Amino acid sequence: MSQAPSLTPPILAMPKGTIQVPDSLRQLESDPRSFQLRLFTYGQEIDSMTAARVTGASLDYELLQRCIILFDGKPVDQGENVLERTSPGVRLLMVRALNKLTGASDPKVIEDAVEGMVIEV
Repeated sequence: MSQAPSLTPPILAMPKGTIQVPDSLRQLESDPRSFQLRLFTYGQEIDSMTAARVTGASLDYELLQRCIILFDGKPVDQGENVLERTSPGVRLLMVRALNKLTGASDPKVIEDAVEGMVIEV
């Protein structure tokens, strides 16, 4: 029996970002010295929304949890909640890093793209 073709388009490139955590932000012994994030897929975004079911901040953390691929240089199992082991300052750094990786930290980029939209009738 043949399997149905996947409707998910192939990913051309999955950008990753590695962040070194400044010692001044590390408050817990379990805070990482570094972490690596990757972009999330549409499916991961939907899974995050389903898991969050609460506030926007919870959605941010659900997305972040799915995007952390290295924590102190070690691969992260997607079922592992590494955010539980981080201090508030490090979590904020992680959210800001994800925003930068996705381009969401610069609303001007989105605004410029919308301004340049060509409308045809």
